[in-house]
Amino acid sequence: MQSCKTNKLSNGKNSFFGTISYDINLKMNVDTIYQKDRSKFYGNRVDWTYFKNGDIQQKFYGSSSTGLDVIFWDLSENLIITKYNSSDTLFIKHSNSKFADFVKSMTTAPIISLYTFRLLMKVPATSSRESYHYAYSCVVSDDLCVNPTIYKNINYYNFYDIISKTEGCLPLNYQFDYFTYEVNFNSNNVNNLVVKYNDKLHRKNPRVFLK
Repeated sequence: MQSCKTNKLSNGKNSFFGTISYDINLKMNVDTIYQKDRSKFYGNRVDWTYFKNGDIQQKFYGSSSTGLDVIFWDLSENLIITKYNSSDTLFIKHSNSKFADFVKSMTTAPIISLYTFRLLMKVPATSSRESYHYAYSCVVSDDLCVNPTIYKNINYYNFYDIISKTEGCLPLNYQFDYFTYEVNFNSNNVNNLVVKYNDKLHRKNPRVFLK
């Protein structure tokens, strides 16, 4: 995986705030129309914005009417707030809810300042599905870092597991490999401009709390 060229940032180590833009590409490893459906769900680009107070916003572009619009990580209240294009309703769950269990990690030796991490996760079985594994891979640079301890209650897609293994370094490229399909996020721009903060994603919107 190749990383994008980043601008020189003035935020300082362990205090990055700004936006990293990623192109999204989905690859199927089995022959199915599922690829088309999932591609519409994710869209073709996502902007990760890290705010100065530690909150995170993921804004998706090119997704379908039923696809993702915004995922807001409310650090102070430990909530993950998701909005889809088809509705103004906000779907909310606690950020410390476990999606999967960390199994093991593998790390490559650095080439210049870039490291590659690969982590294996196990999603526990439920009443409606069997357990399964997925792998998370990323390329990080020690030029883009945050303090990982402030995210110790963020289990959303094993974020704290990931950020603690990379010692706070943010991914330039990353991939979720579910073995039947892969979702690849390739960075194309990094800057220290922060998008307008939208007050916890509009508190007046109707909300549905998920378990």
